[in-house]
Amino acid sequence: MRNGVLLALALTCPLLGAGCPLIDLDPPGAATGETLAISVLDPSTDHPVPLGNVVPIEWTAVNLTGSEAIATILVEFRPDMVQTILAGGVRTDETRGSGVYEWDTTGFEAGQYAIIVSLEAGGLLSRETAAGRITLDVPPSFEFTAPATDTTLESGETVTISWVGGDPDGNGSVQIGVDSDTDHENGNETIIGEQALPTVSGNESLEWDGTNSVGVSVAEGLYRPFAVVSDGVSPAQIVNGLARITVVGGEDGVGPTQTAITQPEEDTDFLVGDDPLTIEFTFAAHEDVLIDLKIDTDDDHANGNETTILSQRLVSSDTDEDSFDWDGTDSEADAVDDGIYRIFMVINTGSGQPETAQASGLVFRRADEDQPLIALLEPCCVQTLNPGDYLSIRWRDDDPSGEATIRITIDDDNSPNETLEEGEAEIEILADRIAEGDEEDEGDGVLDTFTYQIPSSLVPGTYYVFGYIQRAPGSVVPDHQSMAPAAFIVKDPADTE
Repeated sequence: MRNGVLLALALTCPLLGAGCPLIDLDPPGAATGETLAISVLDPSTDHPVPLGNVVPIEWTAVNLTGSEAIATILVEFRPDMVQTILAGGVRTDETRGSGVYEWDTTGFEAGQYAIIVSLEAGGLLSRETAAGRITLDVPPSFEFTAPATDTTLESGETVTISWVGGDPDGNGSVQIGVDSDTDHENGNETIIGEQALPTVSGNESLEWDGTNSVGVSVAEGLYRPFAVVSDGVSPAQIVNGLARITVVGGEDGVGPTQTAITQPEEDTDFLVGDDPLTIEFTFAAHEDVLIDLKIDTDDDHANGNETTILSQRLVSSDTDEDSFDWDGTDSEADAVDDGIYRIFMVINTGSGQPETAQASGLVFRRADEDQPLIALLEPCCVQTLNPGDYLSIRWRDDDPSGEATIRITIDDDNSPNETLEEGEAEIEILADRIAEGDEEDEGDGVLDTFTYQIPSSLVPGTYYVFGYIQRAPGSVVPDHQSMAPAAFIVKDPADTE
């Protein structure tokens, strides 16, 4: 909102910010006369400024009238010539000086502005308009609309990536990319398209076939769509997609780079006491690399809950394939917990962000062949919520027995199913959800989700989400349990900051 109310002329000197006072040079003497002049030094040229930035206004002044001088700084919105006073009524009896006013453009309307500084003394008025005009620029708008849920891209198929965006100034453009990690500025991103943004925000899309902008296929793996939105004025915006895309297949089944985990290719049971599970992987390395093999209970391999099972194996540049026999322990030889795991590989070349590749199949690490398992996938990042807001909870489960049900709880500490509760007791928010559906729904899709609305009765604080799966109804000890990758924070309604 433009501040159109004139400031009182009795405003004090601090309104001029760091450049105050207006007249701060030693007077040359007791000279008097009817001479008054103001000169605006900056801005000296026309240039755009991102809306919300600070624009320095610099000037010099001479007052030889012998009277006290009053300065006013204002901006004039050129589309309709409306003027807004930034600072006024600054009084001084000095004779010569200079000053800088820092104009915070937050809340002003986008468009071109003229900068005007005036000085009044002894019945005289000196007024000058800066040589340069400031155009306040609104950043382009951009928002992904699809894919809205995680999806798989098979060889020969496409995934529609769509968005709504625009730039009223007509200078905006967007690069659409995919990335194997969450850092979209570390150099391992793949750009798949680029285009100008329309002046009127509208719907746009592209069909991604698994190749980059020059038609080279990407490796198999999990990718996150993102966009880099820019207009040459405002800082570039990085916008994350709504969901992730798993690329599988390719002409040879592993993608053209040949860097992939090839086994397990399908979901695999791995019982405690079984022979080691063989993990196979291939390379297209042109130099020596170090690899880690890791397991993860969710599909985000960069949120800190990963477990390393093979650490820093050296793979020479002439190696096309390799394998590792996993005995169910981590790299420190400690047994991993029962759970549903995705195996992925981290390839370190010695510089930059490591490359990653994940297995197509999941591994079900069980204590016995009928043990049901659960793995919470969301919330995957910390969220701050108000009473009334919704929290999306998502999981995957596997129930060979066909008898298990699922419970979801929240707690103010990260210890699930405590025998002796140290803080507040766990709050059950979902009970008796079937783990396996019938032949029509197969227990997937919406059955593996729950939307929790934050009640006003929930005490503000940090909460953790737990999932339990159990065969025996009402069992105190579940067959398996899982904690969500991230906590959520309930904001105190009284906290307005």
